[in-house]
Amino acid sequence: MFRIAAVGFLRSLGRLCLEPSSPPGCYADQIAAFIEEQRHHQWQSEETCRSGRWKVVSFLSYLADQGYDLGSIDAGHVDAYFQHMAHRLGRTSLRTVATGLRAWFRYCEARGWTKPGLAEAILVPRLYQHESLPLGPTWDQVSRMVDETAGDDPAARRNRAILLLLATYGLRSGEVRHLQLADIDWQHDRLRVRRSKSGRLETFPLEPSVGNAIVGYLRSGRPLSPSRTLFLTLRAPYRALSGGALRHLVGRYLAIVGLPAKGHGPHGLRHACARHLLEAGHSFKEVGDHLGHRSPCSTGIYAKANLTTLRLVAFESLGGLT
Repeated sequence: MFRIAAVGFLRSLGRLCLEPSSPPGCYADQIAAFIEEQRHHQWQSEETCRSGRWKVVSFLSYLADQGYDLGSIDAGHVDAYFQHMAHRLGRTSLRTVATGLRAWFRYCEARGWTKPGLAEAILVPRLYQHESLPLGPTWDQVSRMVDETAGDDPAARRNRAILLLLATYGLRSGEVRHLQLADIDWQHDRLRVRRSKSGRLETFPLEPSVGNAIVGYLRSGRPLSPSRTLFLTLRAPYRALSGGALRHLVGRYLAIVGLPAKGHGPHGLRHACARHLLEAGHSFKEVGDHLGHRSPCSTGIYAKANLTTLRLVAFESLGGLT
């Protein structure tokens, strides 16, 4: 707790800037150049760039721990790294790591920093499209989670507003954490959201229940702070919530309704929002627009969870097809 408070305090004074775990110093310039090139071509959001940097840094730190040099490694060293990571990551996470390292090795190979062929030697775990149902609480469970935030203390007021934003608008964790005070247009009852993946600004009508929850938090829950971020920590030094803090917050209420936090989390409320809208009769296009999906395929996964429509298909006579 002391470390958390001290780091936040020094950062607020501008005396400390923590980067993700530092790679061996000899590769710092190469990593910076790689991230900059990816930012201009494929990794358009800052979150994607940070994630990609972590993948490269983690691999280079592993090499340093093992006493290897980037220029002398072969495919066997890369395979050993993935065997090392397989104990910590699932198939989906391993695939994202493999994809990031492929881009890194292609960049290195083009500049002669590594032996050729390493990028193509990386075996990417195979994932099957829509192989699992989207996880998330039912809408009744979401209502119970919101009911559990009843109370006048600052934590309850803040948590209620956050849960309603996640469930009503299907926002991602970063989209809620990065909301600013100026993003709420009280005069016209509008909410402005910057999408985490695309960076686009989108405007939504401010639902009365969400607006009232935010007003209650601003009046009696939000600490006095010069920060323009909407949701802040409860203890000084006041700062924006981290991704881990938001997962912990949602996990507490998931446990109350009998669901595990793992596999659900803040994104589970996004799934719950999508399923609720589909079951209410909205089209996939409308749901996709609401969630900020750029591709209909991203929304298509919820077809398997739309039990109301699936039942209609199951009970429909298909005799004419035989």
